[in-house]
Amino acid sequence: MKKKKFNPAVIIIPVVVIVLIVMAAVMRKIQSSANNVVYVTVTNAKKDSIKSVVDTTGTIGSEINMEYISPVNAKVASVNVSVGQAVKAGDSLLTYDIEDLQEAYDLASLQNLSEQASTNNTIHSSDESAAKAKDAERRINEYNSKIDSKKSEIEAIKNELANFELSETDRYKKQQSLEDRTVELQELQAQLEGAKAEKEAAQAGIMSDDQRQSLEYSMKVSGFSVTDAENNLNSAKAGIVAEYDGIVTEIGVAAGTLAAQGQTMIVIARSSDMKVDFSISKYDLPDIQIGQKATIKTLGNEYEGTVSSISKLAVTQQSALSSAASSPMVPAQIHIDNPDEKLVIGLDAEIGITTGEAGDAVVVPAATVNQDKEGTFVYSYEKGKVVRKEVKVGIISDEYAEILEGISEGDPVVTEVDMTIKDGLEAETIKAKDTTKEKADETEATSAEETTSESTASEETSAAE
Repeated sequence: MKKKKFNPAVIIIPVVVIVLIVMAAVMRKIQSSANNVVYVTVTNAKKDSIKSVVDTTGTIGSEINMEYISPVNAKVASVNVSVGQAVKAGDSLLTYDIEDLQEAYDLASLQNLSEQASTNNTIHSSDESAAKAKDAERRINEYNSKIDSKKSEIEAIKNELANFELSETDRYKKQQSLEDRTVELQELQAQLEGAKAEKEAAQAGIMSDDQRQSLEYSMKVSGFSVTDAENNLNSAKAGIVAEYDGIVTEIGVAAGTLAAQGQTMIVIARSSDMKVDFSISKYDLPDIQIGQKATIKTLGNEYEGTVSSISKLAVTQQSALSSAASSPMVPAQIHIDNPDEKLVIGLDAEIGITTGEAGDAVVVPAATVNQDKEGTFVYSYEKGKVVRKEVKVGIISDEYAEILEGISEGDPVVTEVDMTIKDGLEAETIKAKDTTKEKADETEATSAEETTSESTASEETSAAE
């Protein structure tokens, strides 16, 4: 590494300039006293671009923080990332031990098969009973029909036997027929009772609609258990995979521990959606609005941003240096428009928010603008006198103020105002130096001095080698 050689001129030149300025001011005062003439320093209003910037600091963060939740109750086999690690979409973050979940799935499948077989058997038995009951009902109807017919036959025979004109032979035959029909009737009645008993027994084996629906529900529950066990097993096999590029900010589990379903396992900050969190004082709040552009500087890199949110709730923070509470501040965020992998979450950043900007504006040095109870004004110079002019001010930067009304381009304004300067004061003018040009010259001179110093140091090092 090169060491810069000490250059006394870097310190001596600014000191000499300050001394000369002080001497010039003293000489003007002495000359004014001697000649009884008041001298004022003036500069001319000019056209220029102007920008108002609120400078502050903030903290780099992500707008989207994805919480990866455990989909299952299972033992963690491995955690493949660490806090602060950058990950890509598709990277494996965590794996599970699937042994217990595999056993649970196998058991649920067997129980479902067993219950399905039992249910099918019950339904089949019920259907058979229903068929038997239907057949018994058919036979009951047949027996009843035959019994009625048989009773009609018996009644007819009895009516014939009541005829006294029957011969002994015919009467014997009729009597024998009556006895046969009576036996047949008794047999049919016995068969009818048997069919009724069969029907009653069969009906006892038939499931009711409620029982059948209950079995269907049980089968669905068993099926759901299998599906749930299968889903858990598949989720565990898949593990947890990053959905997008980002930075691991939290890890809530370790390998070998039991993860509970719904537990937050890993949190990843999305690196493509970055922000800066900052706070706004009540003095800057009226000037800062959503949509304003900003520059963000961190680690020597510069980014563009846009004010994306401003809270409606001020927060009072405890001071780190005292027990007293600090002034309330309003939380706000800036969206980083062009993030890259160099951004570090949690690191501080310098922010410059552009609150106003104008081109080709009439501007004067900000120090020339004054204010009292009557309004805002500048001191101009006309016909050998100091003249107060009321002005309407627009954008104000660190060095200049935009004048919307009151003076025009080229109008002289007094740059050094004290208690002696007032409206109507007769005076002569001294032209103010262009501080912008002076600063540019100083910067160029300093840069040249540093370059010369580095060149000299390099030559000395080479000579020493």
